[in-house]
Amino acid sequence: MRRAAKNRLHRLRFDNPRLCPDVGRLEGARPFLDSVPGFLDPTSTPAESYREMSVGASQILVWVEPPRACIRVVGRAAVEGARQFRTLIQRLESQGIHQFCVDLGECRIMDSTFSGVLAALASEPEACSSGSPGERFTLINPNARVRDLLDNLGVLPLVRVIEGTTLRMPGGGVEEISPSSSSKSETTRCCLEAHQFLMDLKPENRQRFAEVTRLLEEQLKG
Repeated sequence: MRRAAKNRLHRLRFDNPRLCPDVGRLEGARPFLDSVPGFLDPTSTPAESYREMSVGASQILVWVEPPRACIRVVGRAAVEGARQFRTLIQRLESQGIHQFCVDLGECRIMDSTFSGVLAALASEPEACSSGSPGERFTLINPNARVRDLLDNLGVLPLVRVIEGTTLRMPGGGVEEISPSSSSKSETTRCCLEAHQFLMDLKPENRQRFAEVTRLLEEQLKG
């Protein structure tokens, strides 16, 4: 079954250029089912997608300015940082922080796993307490590629976007979020849940990610 799943994924990679797996970002250059990938913008070409893989690893910085927290994502907003981002938001919520400004001015690319995690967090009950969508998460200065991805996947209506402003980082009190030690199954489940949420969020996403989620489900069962 495992070999058959790999073969189906290879066919998906080369037969469908709109879904390009981010192979090898988590554990060197190991195959897809051994290194759970994120997925880049489903509207990108293969050449664009492979260029994006060369972007350096992400860095996540956070500082708190009650009643909000400011989070700066540098480099890639991708699968390898999606779980730490979700864990960070949950930790801040436990401290009474429920508004988040996410500075994407230095974020070059975002994949669909990170997009799905962001969408799920923005849709939690706390996000709707005020009755106004987009008040929980404010995205600062996303580039055109990131904004188009969020729009294509149906995430954009869940957040507020501000451009042309700068979040000033304080001289102290800034925390760098260290990469979490995640098991392969935990990362796979995060990737699966993110794509399942996107499929529920927008009908077009069902076709985009149907094969992806099926393969991830097979991996979890194995």
